[in-house]
Amino acid sequence: MQCLKSLLKCILAGVVASAVLCLVLLPYSLLPVHIENPEGNTDYVWPANSRWSKMTEGVAFGTFDEKGYNNREVIENPDILVLGSSHTEATNVLQTQNFSALLSEKFAGTYTVYNQGVAAHHFLKVCKYLPRNAELNPEAKYIIIETGNVMFDREAVDGLLNGTVDFIASKHSGLVGALQKLPFPRAVYHQLTGGLLDLFMPQKTAGPATTLAEKQPEEKVYDDLFGYIQEALKRTEAQLIIMYHPTGILQQDGAVSFQENDAALAMFGSKCQEYGISFVDMTQPFLDMYATEHKLPHGFITGEAGSGHINADGHAKIAEELEKHILAPEEAG
Repeated sequence: MQCLKSLLKCILAGVVASAVLCLVLLPYSLLPVHIENPEGNTDYVWPANSRWSKMTEGVAFGTFDEKGYNNREVIENPDILVLGSSHTEATNVLQTQNFSALLSEKFAGTYTVYNQGVAAHHFLKVCKYLPRNAELNPEAKYIIIETGNVMFDREAVDGLLNGTVDFIASKHSGLVGALQKLPFPRAVYHQLTGGLLDLFMPQKTAGPATTLAEKQPEEKVYDDLFGYIQEALKRTEAQLIIMYHPTGILQQDGAVSFQENDAALAMFGSKCQEYGISFVDMTQPFLDMYATEHKLPHGFITGEAGSGHINADGHAKIAEELEKHILAPEEAG
């Protein structure tokens, strides 16, 4: 009997401790459990009008709109549709600080802007859903796609062409769904899958790897990729703009360099021009911002300098460049 009482006390103490940790972690990382997208233009969306709060990078909070995207309100058939990954979704900065919201302010009364960025939707996944997004937004004048990568190999592009791009299923029901709604188990899961387990695993020896800068782009691969994009947009008159933001590294001497493959960047830029796609390369604007304002586009005070998602300064610079890129040809007639 005494043993049973001790066991019950331990269980009760564990439940109480978990409840306290959930309350402590509630503002630190509060995200709803994503659900299937009924419109079929992303892998998933967030529950309508659900609140979010994140302090994992910076301090930010907000509410997803009725369609489950990071906007104050839904804009049907916007003039400017913005697509991309977690950098575009931007739950690491305040809702008014992401480049979509800033563009909306800049074009108030001229163009409506709608942010449809979703975490984990990399460039090829966005391209996969491009035909559906073009169909759902027939009056869009501009479609903007954000990407942090311009190096694509045959295997990755073939995945897009044959429909095998990775898909993230929604697990919002059952035990997994219930655990995701609790901040403490969710934080533990992300810590374990984010590298904590690797500390206790034997290190694998690998042969010499080819670095990103050493990989050589194949022109046929890029032609296949841009051919798919061209076909996806044939039913819309929207001008496609691809915005590329490189990942910077802050050197010990204070200089900034970018992890770029110059050959892939040149190939990607030339193919954009060949296929009539506008290309906004943020490399030089980011370098200029650091040189003149001493600001980095990625990273927050809570983490490693220059590393992580786009911060408020980076979003502001991107909005500035996109505004100029859209207005310049219009002013020229």
